[in-house]
Amino acid sequence: MKVKNLFILIYSVIIVLVTTLGILSFLMLDVQNKLEESFVIRYKSFVIADELRQSSDDLTRLCRTYVSTEDAKWEKKYWEILDIRNGEKIRPDGNKIALQDSMKLLGFTDAEFRKLKDAQNNSNDLVWTETIAFNAVKGLFDDGTGNFTIKDTANFELARRIMFDEKYHSDKASIMTPINDFFLLLDT
Repeated sequence: MKVKNLFILIYSVIIVLVTTLGILSFLMLDVQNKLEESFVIRYKSFVIADELRQSSDDLTRLCRTYVSTEDAKWEKKYWEILDIRNGEKIRPDGNKIALQDSMKLLGFTDAEFRKLKDAQNNSNDLVWTETIAFNAVKGLFDDGTGNFTIKDTANFELARRIMFDEKYHSDKASIMTPINDFFLLLDT
């Protein structure tokens, strides 16, 4: 074999190897970027679920505090948290977006979205119960149409019973169970 042919063969092998290494490096970089993006989405998903859990706990705590103390500042904080969660007020990060809209933007799977949507719907249902307790402290009661127009003496016992009875705890569990299920889905 001539030296020229040997040189061309070695040079060709080197070019093929360098090209292959370049392609493999590009593919590995692409996989790494996709993996990094996946971790960011997973983290944001965790943050959203945790925000829903935390806001639900905060709403319960604030309503119970109001029912116990009758201090209007707790009710004000309650409605601020709810407004932020529902996208009606600006969040601490400067954005004004509802929690459910944030979930849609992240592209959750149907199962993940359903779990958090169920949890938020159950939390919103519990807001009605908490609204009844708020109004019982003020002496306002539902007129049967969802409006609190019936005025009577404040019923602190009713408000406290609503906030601490077995149904309230069951309703609270109906919020936390889907959130916990979501965390399990996130781990798979």
